[in-house]
Amino acid sequence: MPQRKTQKAPAKLFRKPNAMKHGAFSAIDILPWENAEDFEKICTELADQYHSRGPLQEDCIRGIADLMWRKRRVRQKRLIDFAAEFERLEYKVLWQNPLPLSDTHIEHVKEVFASMEDTGRDRVKNDHEELFRFSSSLYRFMGVSFLPGMIKMLPKEFADHLQEKFPEANFPDRSDWVVALKREVDQVLLPMVKKRYPFPTGYYEAAAKLATPERILADLDLEERFDTAIDRLLKRFFSLQMADELNDRKFKMVTSKD
Repeated sequence: MPQRKTQKAPAKLFRKPNAMKHGAFSAIDILPWENAEDFEKICTELADQYHSRGPLQEDCIRGIADLMWRKRRVRQKRLIDFAAEFERLEYKVLWQNPLPLSDTHIEHVKEVFASMEDTGRDRVKNDHEELFRFSSSLYRFMGVSFLPGMIKMLPKEFADHLQEKFPEANFPDRSDWVVALKREVDQVLLPMVKKRYPFPTGYYEAAAKLATPERILADLDLEERFDTAIDRLLKRFFSLQMADELNDRKFKMVTSKD
């Protein structure tokens, strides 16, 4: 019987590993707020310090720079977490944004009800709250017969300021008076009060929630891992340097005999 010809399986083409996928040969990712020049500066300073030469030594230096960069990123992430929490606390909990100036009482009531979604949150009970309440009660075409009394109910510092700078007699059109008062409170007085309370109530509580013993120990453990990896690369680097020096000596000895 004629023998069947067995077809050979097509030879599998060798595929190089996807360096970008595995990250083994990819360059370090620079995050939007990071500066690539700072990373390159670390690489250059390390190369100058240890006098690296050749691709193997330079690869070690690049790896050490990469680890140092990632270790610094861990510390920056910690600071970013604190800053983000404080910003959330300041702008969404402690320092409320005044309501926009509505034209009519009905529009004003709608704005007030819309802002009630945030009820129940902690607030700073100080001058800021007094000004905030005053600002939130204003709307353009309000009856202003009781407005002088509202101003007098403010803390004396702010009442005197508004009465001196914006006396009712200077505004024949009452709506212009309301607009001027609203602008002064929102753009001048409220920002001034914020500066007086750089660490209002709640900041330390937020910091305590972030800086837990578990979080601190986890960060330390991560930094120690980076240090261990850096030490390992340094040992490899020095081994490569010693090997290159031995090769140089052998080459000099051979050439001197010749």
